[in-house]
Amino acid sequence: MVRRIELDSAPPAPSAGTQTLKAVSVEVAPSLGRRYADFERRKATGQGHYITVDEIEKGNYMSLQETLRGVRGVSIDCGGGLGCSIGMSR
Repeated sequence: MVRRIELDSAPPAPSAGTQTLKAVSVEVAPSLGRRYADFERRKATGQGHYITVDEIEKGNYMSLQETLRGVRGVSIDCGGGLGCSIGMSR
């Protein structure tokens, strides 16, 4: 059985059938979503190279090229005046 209960933040009008409840604090970690959970699951396998937000901030990278420069299997070509291209070398 499912019951839907809607709460109103307005104080109740005084009547014989109402009761004031004590305040309750509810805390929960924010959900980062399914994609982040998948990222963490794949990262835990130890296969591949994964770059986290903390690593990006610690490295103080200013571009995607800087971020990927040390990643094995990634080639970066910034010649020719048309911008950079990033590809997998294998």
